[in-house]
Amino acid sequence: MAYSPIDRNPSGIVYFGTAASDQVFESNANFTFDGTSLVAPNIKLPNGGKIGSASQTGILTLGSDGIATFSSGVVIAGDLTVNGDVVTLNTATLTVEDNIILLNKNVTGVPSLDAGLEIERGDSTNVKLYYDEGTDQWKFTNDGSTYYAIPTGVAATSFTLAGDGGTSQTLTSGDTITVAGGSGITTVAGATDTMTVHLNVDNSTVEVNADILRVKDSGITSSKIAATAVGETQLANSAVTANKIASDAVTTAKILDSNVTTGKIADGAITEAKRVRTVDSSFSANETIASDINLVAAGAGGITIKLPAPASGKMVIVKKTDSAAGSVTISRNSTDTIDGATSKVLYYQYEALTFVSDGTNWFIV
Repeated sequence: MAYSPIDRNPSGIVYFGTAASDQVFESNANFTFDGTSLVAPNIKLPNGGKIGSASQTGILTLGSDGIATFSSGVVIAGDLTVNGDVVTLNTATLTVEDNIILLNKNVTGVPSLDAGLEIERGDSTNVKLYYDEGTDQWKFTNDGSTYYAIPTGVAATSFTLAGDGGTSQTLTSGDTITVAGGSGITTVAGATDTMTVHLNVDNSTVEVNADILRVKDSGITSSKIAATAVGETQLANSAVTANKIASDAVTTAKILDSNVTTGKIADGAITEAKRVRTVDSSFSANETIASDINLVAAGAGGITIKLPAPASGKMVIVKKTDSAAGSVTISRNSTDTIDGATSKVLYYQYEALTFVSDGTNWFIV
């Protein structure tokens, strides 16, 4: 069945049907088709309506919520401006031709918003690389809670830590600072710069005393210094001075008898001021001499005392101090001899003998 035209508008469209039932088809001068282009002020589709091509139908779907969904790719030849609040990209690969990505585009005046990159790590805490406006520093985190500043200004042969407005930088256990340089490390600070280094020591072997980091007296022991560690090439002749050795630092317990030989002591090293001799003036009969210098009073009946056990290089001096008739007899210690004899006698006041041992016997010098 065919319908004949019921109206005709020379500037509009020819249509068929009754005006009562087909009022939607109204002739309008703004709705035209010139054989190439269709011109209409607005096009309205029902909710869920689709637009497509002859080969790809339904490419664009318009939902009731105003969201347009494309079922295939979209190519935009010109610029794309998005004025919404959120842009979500559910893509596996993002390719950007621009070499600079601008964040915080609308910031003006004094900046206060941090900006950077955050990585989603699933069940693990996210990590970030961002610029901290509070300290004017680039920072990063490996665990989502502890943030580290990124040093700047590192050159090939120098290390510079830029100022950060007084913010303290803290190194925790496991952190490492590596300073690379040539034969030495030089730190140059301006007149207004302040460089502070905090050292935490256990006060066991190392201590901080009067702002000086030093090794404690008990810190260096024989077990911590190898026998061959300190030699003539490590210790300069002028390195050890009186003000570097405490008065009580060198004791017999710290120097073995076998370590002190003529090759280790210069000819003029031992002076009278450096020698300490023991003196004894109180004796009982047959007492063994224990001092270097012995001042003995014989009394009327005389007294006998014994030399100590022979020791190579040991020297003992015995002097009779009183004018009494008794004599002082110096006896050998055991099987040793005194110039081949078993004893020697001092008869007169102020008479004295000096005994030297070769390790086996005693000799008078």
